[in-house]
Amino acid sequence: MKKSLLFCVIVVLLAACKGEQGEVGPQGPAGPKGETGTAGPQGAQGTTGTQGPKGDTGTTGAQGPAGQDAAQPKVFDFTAAFAGELFTTFTFPKALDRYDFVLIYIQKDVDLYSALPFKSWAYTADGENLQNLDLSFEHNKEIVRINANKNDIPADYTFKYRIVVLKGAAGGRVNAERYRNYANLKLDYNL
Repeated sequence: MKKSLLFCVIVVLLAACKGEQGEVGPQGPAGPKGETGTAGPQGAQGTTGTQGPKGDTGTTGAQGPAGQDAAQPKVFDFTAAFAGELFTTFTFPKALDRYDFVLIYIQKDVDLYSALPFKSWAYTADGENLQNLDLSFEHNKEIVRINANKNDIPADYTFKYRIVVLKGAAGGRVNAERYRNYANLKLDYNL
């Protein structure tokens, strides 16, 4: 047991000895990347800043090219008499385009229009006389000619007409049968 006691005393003495510290060794290799942590909570919204001053008005842009008024038809109202002739005419203020579509109506009573060709009764423009009419029409780019197919219309009777010109296009289609009823035309084009 003496030997064991001696051994323990030597170990304690050696452990209590202090020597000089050596130099720091080189850095070791980087370790593997760790797992991504969970996202933290969203921060509170900041306060809205004050509105800045109103900016200057920008410069006016260049004038664009003239557009085509294709959606709204041209409407021409006129009153005419046959004055003992078999036809009466209307001259367009500007020649029509090649594909324009012309519809002609006679006002047969207050706010009641019927398409030409027309074979029925209609009131004169003053609403005083009722006349049996048989009318047809033809037109070109500059005029409309309304034909009376019988010569029994008094020379002083005048009638109100409405010409509606729909803008056309090559290959375009118009439901002419639908527009024989003026109410449909009025509805479709807000006339």
